[in-house]
Amino acid sequence: MGRRSKGREYAMLTLFPHFVTGEDAEQCFAYLLDERKPGATVENFAAELFRGVIEEYESLDNLISSNLNNWNIDRLGNLEKVILRVASYELSHKVEVPVTVVINEAVQLTESYCDEKAAKFINGVLAGIAKQLGRDPLSDPGEWIDDFDDDESEEDFINLDDEEDEDSDSD
Repeated sequence: MGRRSKGREYAMLTLFPHFVTGEDAEQCFAYLLDERKPGATVENFAAELFRGVIEEYESLDNLISSNLNNWNIDRLGNLEKVILRVASYELSHKVEVPVTVVINEAVQLTESYCDEKAAKFINGVLAGIAKQLGRDPLSDPGEWIDDFDDDESEEDFINLDDEEDEDSDSD
């Protein structure tokens, strides 16, 4: 799982108890960081997402509601609602990330934590939100930013020069 994927998951895991039980999101996030010990990129991206969702959840809920056909946001499962909020925030504020990536990541989270039927629903709602925001999934490649992940270190990359493979190839 990539760093941004983990960041999305951590934002979701932080927001779920906050919106369901009213727990303090900062405390939930601190606990999650202590348990999982992610790198700085994951931590920063997750923090940006969950804090943004908390600040804007009412407008995000309005955006989501306007894309629910014959459905009320109160009928959504809590986890599905959190996933939609995170993805809607990202679609609204992270223009460097292509729409298809945001939607696909939300669908994958839904498949992992909910079910396939919910994932299809999430996909349709987010496609409508993207279009409403003027970000057509078929024509929005995102915006290129040169310092997208500028804090990567060489140790974060997979070493493709595996010594065992070299030895096994020799006769």
